[in-house]
Amino acid sequence: MIGTAFQNVGVNNALSVQDIQGSGLTGFDFTFATTDGDTLMIWDSGAQAYLTTLYYTGDSDDLGLMAGFGLEPKTWFDSNTFTKSDLVLENGDAFWVMSSSANATVTIAGEVPSDANAITLVPGLNMIANPYPKATKVNDLFTVTGLTGFDFTFATTDGDTLMIWDQAAQAYLTTLYYTGDSDDLGLMAGFGLEPKTWFDSSTFQEAETEIPASGAFWIMSSGSGQLTFKE
Repeated sequence: MIGTAFQNVGVNNALSVQDIQGSGLTGFDFTFATTDGDTLMIWDSGAQAYLTTLYYTGDSDDLGLMAGFGLEPKTWFDSNTFTKSDLVLENGDAFWVMSSSANATVTIAGEVPSDANAITLVPGLNMIANPYPKATKVNDLFTVTGLTGFDFTFATTDGDTLMIWDQAAQAYLTTLYYTGDSDDLGLMAGFGLEPKTWFDSSTFQEAETEIPASGAFWIMSSGSGQLTFKE
């Protein structure tokens, strides 16, 4: 899961996928010895589905088929139209790169934004990036409104959940949100937790989960809300 901590020069909070370059990616293979190539996937929270684009390295195209469509090597393209992809990531958007090579790297070119847009949260999965070029703890990175939070009445689920991918463990680290509601007995306050806090459900302590620079995370939201990055 990769985040966009950059923007196109002079274009506020927007980054073309063409400014995400791969080294060591397989790319679209016209020999069909592999799959359709390495894929970049951007989560569309409204559709609850991925927008995908493939990578063309310029290799294994002896007949010049891609050049016939006007595509240049090292280009992300739309596999439906075989045209150069016009997908744009806003600051705070995140994406996956499905790579067939263990030695592949991704380089993002652009300038560091001075601020980051607020993001509308929809019911369901929201894939979000750390928009700043530094690792930051979740409770220091952003504020949210409209989330349900941990529910001590157990009338709903365990509340809205943040999930960050642990590449080493190949598993998600999860943390829950405490709004301050439905806790008439003050159980969370007894643990020293303040309202509007992400917390560790194992220890009931404030979460120490850190979003790395150019890292990303999911928020599973039970309702509509808004996420606002802190300065």
